[in-house]
Amino acid sequence: MSLDREHFLTLEPQQLVLDKLKNMRLRKTNELALVKREGHTKFWTQILNDLNRYEIQIEKEHPFDNTCYKKCHGICLKRFDKSFWNYTLAGYRKHVVITPYKYPGKVIVVSFVFIAGLFKMLRANEDGKASFYGNIITILAQLLGAFLLAKDADYVMILPKIAGFVVASIILIGIIRNAEGNVGL
Repeated sequence: MSLDREHFLTLEPQQLVLDKLKNMRLRKTNELALVKREGHTKFWTQILNDLNRYEIQIEKEHPFDNTCYKKCHGICLKRFDKSFWNYTLAGYRKHVVITPYKYPGKVIVVSFVFIAGLFKMLRANEDGKASFYGNIITILAQLLGAFLLAKDADYVMILPKIAGFVVASIILIGIIRNAEGNVGL
């Protein structure tokens, strides 16, 4: 193992960041292409904002005093609401997972909800029964929505999606049992 590697293994994260910034080969903004310039500026602006939030939060002696978590023990809070705990203690915000499939996925979920609603309204107005296809589309929308939330590690918000999936599945089973050969819309 080289001396440089041993040196970096013993440093705290703060020192690693400072060393990285010191040794980084940064191109001047005027050398960057116009497209990259905007991303370059956003990156450094975000770093500056994160440092400002960190500076404000780190100075607070009792960070949870004016919150509903005032009487909650820190370990309990960290397990229950890790994002809030990180933000309150150090100003650190959860970074969003970036994927090219998230936005199209959200559009598909919204489209599914709309189409399922149309099927359900048509069937309800036709004979007052529940829509077979509307519930199938609802199940697909709930599963896709839960998958997208899981990719963002937003596990609490997955619970309503799971509940919606269970409800739509139970309704679908009821439709199949009582269809008498007429599943319909």
